[in-house]
Amino acid sequence: MTIVFEQEKNLPKEQPKPEEGRIVFTPETAEPEVKENDTDDIPPVKKKRRRLPTIQETEKFILDTVKGQDEQVRSIVTAAYRSIKFDNIKSKVLIIGKSGTGKTEIMRQLAKKLGRVFVTEDANEFTQEGYYGRDVSEIVMDLLQEANNDIEEAQKGIIFIDEIDKKAGCATETRDVSGRGVLNSLLKLVEGKVMKVPAPLDEWEDGPETYDFDTSKLIIFFAGAFDGIDAIAKKRTHSSTLGFSANSSDGTKNAKSTLKYTKEDLIEYGFPEEFVGRIDTIVQMNELSESVLVQILETSKASAIKSYEKALKKYKIVLKYDKSLLEDIAKKAASRHTGARELMNVVNYIFDRILYEVMSVKKGQYKECILLDGVVEDNTKFILR
Repeated sequence: MTIVFEQEKNLPKEQPKPEEGRIVFTPETAEPEVKENDTDDIPPVKKKRRRLPTIQETEKFILDTVKGQDEQVRSIVTAAYRSIKFDNIKSKVLIIGKSGTGKTEIMRQLAKKLGRVFVTEDANEFTQEGYYGRDVSEIVMDLLQEANNDIEEAQKGIIFIDEIDKKAGCATETRDVSGRGVLNSLLKLVEGKVMKVPAPLDEWEDGPETYDFDTSKLIIFFAGAFDGIDAIAKKRTHSSTLGFSANSSDGTKNAKSTLKYTKEDLIEYGFPEEFVGRIDTIVQMNELSESVLVQILETSKASAIKSYEKALKKYKIVLKYDKSLLEDIAKKAASRHTGARELMNVVNYIFDRILYEVMSVKKGQYKECILLDGVVEDNTKFILR
């Protein structure tokens, strides 16, 4: 775009007319005069197309953070790529696992590597249409918000709906009796239908009040702890374990290790057949042992102790500790039965007093921080010097 200033003096008597698409400033008004076709020649901005990582690259990226779930990560990544690569196949995955086993972290890392909009939703917040609470259609609105109202990006988003087990249709103290209504509403997302979504308020004057939102390219994962499903599965497989002695520890261990949940188990748990029938992949998360928790502390990109190590480096402090400390942290976290999530709580306790001392003095006053034996139980057992 060319900007032309006219001079007050020494102007020719006849000035050529400015070309269309130019702005003219006059001394009298100092305001621009814009021709109608001013933007006609400006090409539209094209979005840079991002390369889709290979399935192996995505798997490795997730496993750099999530430990002890190798097979589970591979199943989840395969399901995601199945939806992306094949237009006529839409994966519907159910992830079963206790809190702290890495369900949400896998989703977060998957979305990050694929460069897709990601939202995590709590199924407990939703009620069937017409009742007090959030409506399932609000999940799409959350996606749009994360995508800055870019419908094209939102339509390729990843939705992670946790606590779905609480929507099983059994009237108990822990399950929502209106769960079937919510699950039926979720079928709109699962089946890849086109939904009507309201446009942003600032677009109502110049455009339609609603837009069509195509859900066919969404990648949707359901998850939950499914407390009590073990009993259902064991009842189903009881006949296959009758050959073991009731007092045989080996028999019990083998039966437990080979226990696999089926769609029949989900139906008996309380899910409607029409919903279960659309689940094509069931992923069972491993419970995290103490050795896996140590591995997370040692090698995971999300290691809590490594985060503090990096933080202390900014203060020019070297962190020192014996490897046995990691085992103590893992043992403490495992005793609370909340998986990897508890690691951060234990490590936060260890560094609580240390950070206070470090931030109370000038940078560079301390050179090293030594964590002593017993610091997991008493966070005063450290040396700063």
